[in-house]
Amino acid sequence: MRFTANVLIVVIAIVAVGEVYSQAPPDSATYRVEFGGVQNSVRVLDSDGRASWQLPEAVVDSLKLLPGQRVADIGAGTGYFNELLAEAVGPGGKVYAQEIRPQLVEYIRQRAISEGTPQVEAILGQPDDPCLPDSLDLVFLCNTYRYIDGRRAYISLVRRHLVDSGRLVVVDFRRYPADTTERRILPGRVIDELESSGYELIRDLSFLPTQFFLEFELRDD
Repeated sequence: MRFTANVLIVVIAIVAVGEVYSQAPPDSATYRVEFGGVQNSVRVLDSDGRASWQLPEAVVDSLKLLPGQRVADIGAGTGYFNELLAEAVGPGGKVYAQEIRPQLVEYIRQRAISEGTPQVEAILGQPDDPCLPDSLDLVFLCNTYRYIDGRRAYISLVRRHLVDSGRLVVVDFRRYPADTTERRILPGRVIDELESSGYELIRDLSFLPTQFFLEFELRDD
């Protein structure tokens, strides 16, 4: 499952396609879910058990968003984080929830209405182009980064949409020595790829039980 020029099976925070982990922490229970419609995505991505290991409130608090800021959630899936992001940026801010599946884009749009968060805007992206607006303060990728093929090119496109002081945060599952698949990615690899694409690591947090949290800012070359 990868962002390719023709196919993207995303899982972000997780997005609705791909290998995801729901009721239990991913070390003890693994679920492989192909996109089978919106309701299948909701069942997995919005499961009650996810909060116990995803710690969504702590994740959003750690983003240190300010009222009025503009944030993009790439691969937003069913919009798992969007109400919290909307609360963080306030009514004067903006949350761009990006997905490549039109069904999920529509679901996010309807969810924003039901949750009363007009600052959330659903964005239809492409596998090789995030299709984001400009002047973003933060780009957030949760459980998505490892599914992107051609990551340096893709992240370079993302870079163009950030303000000069813009930040990018990657949250993804840790890879352990026993892992024999591409299920997870080493944080060092993420750091190398992003630093070679014009970003600088500014925070490496370890509060999540099964995931790393890496924050980058644009490097002043």
